[in-house]
Amino acid sequence: MKAWGEIEEKLAKIPSYNQAKEKFLTRTNYYGQAVEMDGQGRILIPSVLREAAQIKGEVDVLGQRTYLEVWNHDRFIDNMNKNQMTDEDRKALADAGI
Repeated sequence: MKAWGEIEEKLAKIPSYNQAKEKFLTRTNYYGQAVEMDGQGRILIPSVLREAAQIKGEVDVLGQRTYLEVWNHDRFIDNMNKNQMTDEDRKALADAGI
């Protein structure tokens, strides 16, 4: 929750009438869900998120820096195929020392 606290601090500095802030908060309030692990270290993904991500059957779990992404397996593969690494991507990473 530390990462979210940092986002909240930044949001507090944006005027309340800012449309981008309002859209962001609407979506995070609807989709944002705090969950806890059960005794075996599992989490239950809330139904609103499962439905939005079309999660049925196989899933792929990706560890991002401050959160996990859970994808419907077929949608994930389609997304990877549609968004191939380009020479520009490789150059941008190389410029960043990666």
